[in-house]
Amino acid sequence: MRLSYIIVITIVAACWQCKTATPSLSGSQWKVIELHPGGQTSSLLPTKEYVLAFKSDATLNIKLDINNCFSGYALPEAGKINISPLACTKACCDSDLATQIARSLQFMTAYTIDGDRLELSGQDRLLLERL
Repeated sequence: MRLSYIIVITIVAACWQCKTATPSLSGSQWKVIELHPGGQTSSLLPTKEYVLAFKSDATLNIKLDINNCFSGYALPEAGKINISPLACTKACCDSDLATQIARSLQFMTAYTIDGDRLELSGQDRLLLERL
């Protein structure tokens, strides 16, 4: 009898943890704080504010130095993300870092949220802070 209570409590705790482990991105805005390019040990720190906004209609946009980029995203399961290739305005001239951030987004495959920090990972790793 005692063992069955322990099993039930363990199952309930595991289910609760699954439901609360990965908050939704919908309707949130994040500022890029670091880009870790794949295969490099150092990180790139932005000197300007790049804001990534996840809209409730499953679209996202990011404001670069000059241009704006737009895309769609899907969250197929907890902690997984698919971002479509970005469409960007073509005004001159975003920095190399801004261009690299925009290019890396479509290759992100996973995300984690820890408090006010978002980490997107794939070929590169992008760290963001909630606005």
